Amino acid sequence: MKKLRYLAVTTGLFITAPALAVSANDSIEARLSALEQRLQQAERRATQAEKRAVDAERRAQRLEQRSERAEQQ
Repeated sequence: MKKLRYLAVTTGLFITAPALAVSANDSIEARLSALEQRLQQAERRATQAEKRAVDAERRAQRLEQRSERAEQQ
């Protein structure tokens, strides 16, 4: 009886293990794809933020120059 149970469990494991491995592999690939997309979005947002920061610095410099000119006059 124990041999039959061992044989049944072993056979079941051999049948289900590859199926589980494939689904886990697909899941990992899906997660990696999602992470890649999130990374690309974050890079775009960072680039946009850098551009806004540069624009803000230029505006601040212009305002400083205008205020200095106004003080000199």
